[in-house]
Amino acid sequence: MTMKNSPFRNFGFSRARHLFSSALAALLVISTHAADLVTWNVSTQPGGTNNFGTSPLAPTTSDTNLTIGSLTRGSGVGTTGSGAARGWGGNTWNVADASAAVTASKFATFTVTPNAGFKVSVSGISKFDYRRSGTGATAGELQVDVGGGGFATVSALSYTVSTSGGGSIAPIDLSGVSALQNVTPGTPITFRIVNFAASAATGTWYIFDVANSTASDFTVTGTVEPFTNDPDLTVTKTHTDTFTQGDTGRTYTLTVTNSGVSPTTGTVTLTDTLPAGLTATAMSGTGWTIDLPNKTATRSDALAAGSSYDPVTLTVNVSGGAPASVTNVATVSGGGETNTANNTASDPTTILSSTPSLTIFTDFDSLPENGGTVTATVSRRRPCPHGKPEQQRYLRGYCPRHRHHPRK
Repeated sequence: MTMKNSPFRNFGFSRARHLFSSALAALLVISTHAADLVTWNVSTQPGGTNNFGTSPLAPTTSDTNLTIGSLTRGSGVGTTGSGAARGWGGNTWNVADASAAVTASKFATFTVTPNAGFKVSVSGISKFDYRRSGTGATAGELQVDVGGGGFATVSALSYTVSTSGGGSIAPIDLSGVSALQNVTPGTPITFRIVNFAASAATGTWYIFDVANSTASDFTVTGTVEPFTNDPDLTVTKTHTDTFTQGDTGRTYTLTVTNSGVSPTTGTVTLTDTLPAGLTATAMSGTGWTIDLPNKTATRSDALAAGSSYDPVTLTVNVSGGAPASVTNVATVSGGGETNTANNTASDPTTILSSTPSLTIFTDFDSLPENGGTVTATVSRRRPCPHGKPEQQRYLRGYCPRHRHHPRK
């Protein structure tokens, strides 16, 4: 079990405190959900003789924690002729396929690089408006390279509209491209749009302002989040069996894991906060120093990234008046971590009543279909020597395993 706390249940003071910490951390991040990473609006490109748009073209907007390499034409893209207003592109796309286009540098390219202290995940291309002439490029490929590891095609492109009003490519989902997720600081992501299959050298292709507005015409979306090389402690908390009022020796298991990318340093402290109705009677764990009165366990040996310490077992007694449901909360801290928003685990626990009740039928007139019942409360008598629960004892006083031995 890796979930440490659910933000949808058991809101106590401790839970609220940690959720507040999470919210505060989120305020420090420019994008914690899919948002625009970089956009280009080409509505101001004037067109005209030999003018197919400024290259390199700086982005219109971009995330402040990213460095963007401007939109740039490959050296093999032609710009001779009359360019369309509100368009950025070129001509000479008359090569057979993507391989030939790459060899001839017939593509448009730009880069996205996360700044120091941040990582980026690319979720897709949400806006891609284009225009092509009747003899312009009819097909293309969207290719990416991460950190100089080599280009890979992540989407085929089809330019089916050849009217002057232009057309739009459907949103491209890149969230499943693992290389584009959690890209670390300083690692450049290079995008290139490789076009081909034009029927004439003069055939044109543009990123185009289809809407004739200042809205984005090409948009890359994703998330930008803080990146740290620190350890990151998490804790899980579980219990087994059913708790019943008056029980003794029930146990919880607490496990501390380093979910970060480097070993822990310094003291790690594990603290359990018991709810009313439960009393700690013992606490143990290999390698841990235990303080039972304060229900804490500490240790200072380094925990490697991705590893867990030996679990801590907390033994409790259940009071006779414990409520039907309680939540036990554990918190881990220390170890040199900086992310404290995920340090709590909650374990909701159901507690059964110790006083069973029965509904019995005394005669025909008492049957439910005749409208009558007799309810009797069964009080606890001398425990069954074979450990059977009270509910399994016979009403007439016989032990279920030895019916010939009446209980007195």
